[in-house]
Amino acid sequence: PDYKSEKVELNSLLAGKKVVILTVPGAFTPGCSKSHLPSFVNSFDAFKSKGVDSIICTATNDAHVMRFWGADQNCGDKVMMLSDDSGALVDFMGMAKQEATMKRSQRYTMVVDDGVITGWFP
Repeated sequence: PDYKSEKVELNSLLAGKKVVILTVPGAFTPGCSKSHLPSFVNSFDAFKSKGVDSIICTATNDAHVMRFWGADQNCGDKVMMLSDDSGALVDFMGMAKQEATMKRSQRYTMVVDDGVITGWFP
C-alpha cells in the first residue's frame, strides 16, 4: 500500500465543533495503549451523547506510527489519530518534555468548543 501523510490544519478540524483532544507521551507505550487511548475509544458513544463532534489523539510520533497505532487500537472512525511530529502543539501548550531520543508530550486532555479551550485536564 501507498501510505501518504498529509498536513492537517488543526483549526479547520475545530471550527464550529466541540472536540476532545487527548495528547499522549507516545504511541504504543504501555499506559497509553492499555488504558488511556482505549478509554476514549470505548467511551465514544458517551462523548457523542454529550455533544462532542469528534475525538482527536495526538503524539509526537510520525504520521505512519500514529496510523498503525490507531489501527492496532481499533480507533476506526471513533478517534482521529494525528501526528505532532514537530512538537508544535505540545510546545504551544507548554506541555513538551525532552527525552534522550525525542521530544514527547506530557499527558493531557482538553475540550475545545469552536476553537476555544473550555476544559483542561492535565
